[in-house]
This record gives sequence, C-alpha cells and structure tokens, in this order.
Amino acid sequence: MLDDGQNPLDIIGVLDLMKYKFIEWKNINIFCYKGILFKDKILLVIGSDNPDEVLDIIIYMFLKGIVKEEIGIESITELIKDKDIEQFLMGEISENIVIGYPYDSGYQKDLEDHLKGLLND
Repeated sequence: MLDDGQNPLDIIGVLDLMKYKFIEWKNINIFCYKGILFKDKILLVIGSDNPDEVLDIIIYMFLKGIVKEEIGIESITELIKDKDIEQFLMGEISENIVIGYPYDSGYQKDLEDHLKGLLND
C-alpha cells in the first residue's frame, strides 16, 4: 500500500523478493485501487490475472484492516448507510480499480520495466 504521491519504486525491494512468484505466475499485471476504503492510500496489486481476482484481494485487505483495527468500524457504517456491505464493497472497488499506475506515467514505466527485468533475469 502506498501513500498518495509516494513513488511506487519505493517497493522495489518487496518486488525483488517476489521475483520467483512472478516467474511462476508468468504475470506482472499491475492494478491499482484508490478510493474511500483506505483513505489517502493507493493499493497496488501486482501479478493478478483479472479484475475479479483483484476485487477479492482488495476486499480481503479491507476486512483485514478492520479486524486489525487499522480501519475503524464507525467509518464503515458511515460509508455503507443502508446498503448491503458486499454490494457496497463490490461497487466501490469496481468503480476505482484501474489497470497500471495512472497517477504518474513515468513511475508506471519504471515499475513495468523493473517487473519485466525480474522476469528476464
């Protein structure tokens, strides 16, 4: 998870540790979620096959944050209001998932180049 405005290359060490997973998956797709669930953070999901899988991962991360009390339960009830939680989460996340890292094209290219380099090593 990145702070809004944080350089995604700050996580290169983590990506390097996952090199063999990326090779196993044969996948370096980049998806981002930036919405109300994680306040001013951007959640990067790298190596996922499709947006449905990304949606499940983001829901998991959100619920895990609630369990760990990193996300207050009061904020959820304010967001959901009269909606079903699953319906709310699926709608919110689906609307805010993007492919790549659209917040800075230079960072996106650097991130893609680094990931391609991991697969080619």
